[in-house]
Amino acid sequence: SRVARALKEGLSRLGFTHDETLVVAFSGGQDSTCLLHALQQVRTGPRLIAAHVDHALRADSAADAARAAELAGAIGVEAQVVRIDVGSYRKTRASWSVQHAARAARYQALAAVVAERGAVALLTAHTADDQAETVLLNLVRGAGLAGLSGMRLDERIELAQLGPALAAASPVPPHVRLARPLLNVARSTTLAYCAQVGLQV
Repeated sequence: SRVARALKEGLSRLGFTHDETLVVAFSGGQDSTCLLHALQQVRTGPRLIAAHVDHALRADSAADAARAAELAGAIGVEAQVVRIDVGSYRKTRASWSVQHAARAARYQALAAVVAERGAVALLTAHTADDQAETVLLNLVRGAGLAGLSGMRLDERIELAQLGPALAAASPVPPHVRLARPLLNVARSTTLAYCAQVGLQV
């Protein structure tokens, strides 16, 4: 499939070896489900961990987290659910939107899972659609030419630059390697993949 080809090419460029553990940011939505399932198909031997962050922002968030963990298990991947209190975390930055606070807390929580599991990287399911949206938002915000670069396939995130430290169950490392192996894949392609392999998302 197009997803498998793109994923193999992305993983090759990223240089991951088959004995390394990878943590996949797993929301249970279309794109992350496509990434997790395809990774399970194209990789031989390595351990994958599906990390789901429950932001505790809605009454049914725990039920959503349980469904995501169940879906990961059905795919054949161990799930780890991390619950964070975004409401409390946001109080450290009164000017932040809920979305901004959730993003900063989420990446710290996911980085903590990477460190706890001895993984080499965090993989997210950002697609070409997300890339286009990021570039557009950057231009609207007046980022100029720098904003045209958008997201990268592979980067190192310094956690302290995201915001105040999160009170996480596991220690948050100073930085995390973040890889986006589906960055050249369209969202319509991930939807077609999920339909083709019978994944209900």
